[in-house]
Amino acid sequence: MSGPHLQVSETFFSQQGEGVSMGTPSLFCRLQGCNLSCGGQHTVRTGDLDSGATWRCDTIEIWTQGQRYSFDQLIDDWSQKGWLRALQDGAHLIITGGEPLLQHAQLAPFLSHLRRHCTPVYVEVETNGTLAPSASLIEQVQQWNVSPKLANSGMALQKRRVESAIQVFCDLSPAAWFKMVVSDPSDLQEIESAFISPFQVPKSQVLLMPAASDPVTLEQVLTWLVPLADAKGYRWSHRQQIAQNFR
Repeated sequence: MSGPHLQVSETFFSQQGEGVSMGTPSLFCRLQGCNLSCGGQHTVRTGDLDSGATWRCDTIEIWTQGQRYSFDQLIDDWSQKGWLRALQDGAHLIITGGEPLLQHAQLAPFLSHLRRHCTPVYVEVETNGTLAPSASLIEQVQQWNVSPKLANSGMALQKRRVESAIQVFCDLSPAAWFKMVVSDPSDLQEIESAFISPFQVPKSQVLLMPAASDPVTLEQVLTWLVPLADAKGYRWSHRQQIAQNFR
């Protein structure tokens, strides 16, 4: 296929299950590929935790696969399913992954193309914060859901913490929200020492989010995460797609 395109793993219509726009009707466009493998160095191949990881990305089996779609193919499909009308009526378009900014060069022209067929469109981009968006993409996006990874992801520090990229997202505040995945109360120390203090991330833009891939683990983590967030003055985020097993 020639011409502008995106490498897409899946698209579906649901509700945003986490973060500041939780509960919002949303069209999800999951792009293929990621530059991290949360769960450990070998988790994509084995399906197991390794490298000190305490949790595993719950969409690895999805974003490792994908298909090439032209811009018009995507828009025609969304139009036939009534999703363009939903976007015009206030649903959000959520560009997620994997790591969608691996395809940043195609994203800005795709969003421009989309808005020639559908406007207005409120766009959220979900990113791990290791790749800085281009100026042209920044102009097209209303909300950045940035989830820098901690040591509990099993990723090496030099891969998961890219200072220049994090600074770009800090400069985009208040359009950028930082969702930090925690699996133990001690993770808060790393959040504050490695991210909040050195980058002066506003505490009001930080959400603590439980590391979990099933409803039982989710509730176990929330039992201590909610009071910890209250005591330390942080917001916290549920993960409704896990609690209710919807997507």
